[in-house]
Amino acid sequence: MKTKIILTLLYAAFFIGCRSSKNVKLSKDATIHWFLSIEQTPCFGKCPIYLLSVNSLGISHFDGKRFVTPIGKYTSTISDTTYNDLKKLTSNVDWKEYDTEYISGYTDLPSTILRYSVHPLDTFTITFENNLAPKDLVHLASRLNEYRLSAEWKPKK
Repeated sequence: MKTKIILTLLYAAFFIGCRSSKNVKLSKDATIHWFLSIEQTPCFGKCPIYLLSVNSLGISHFDGKRFVTPIGKYTSTISDTTYNDLKKLTSNVDWKEYDTEYISGYTDLPSTILRYSVHPLDTFTITFENNLAPKDLVHLASRLNEYRLSAEWKPKK
């Protein structure tokens, strides 16, 4: 009976110890994790198709697929001004209050997909067409598109 109690306590201590070390790692990562991306999906015409992401290190990645310049995978360093602007815009958005989709239902329209995360386990994904999303999301997408057009893209190696 004593052996059973000791084994139970050892198992409990093991799992509690593992859990607390995992939480320490997550909270440490949470202080450096910030991610924002925009993806443009295809339509039946010549809509730009691409994926652009920006991370907490100020590095942006671009994957141009069709009807966009440049085509292929590229990277760039975002300016402090643009990075701070994007961080401010994302912090002003109440991500939890929005629907995950603002879609008209027409299959030939391209969609914009915004993804945002400040912690590895809490990525928000919002998909919308045209300007159907709330204004602050449409503005954020517009700002990311402006950055895409002005960035100095270098081919990924």
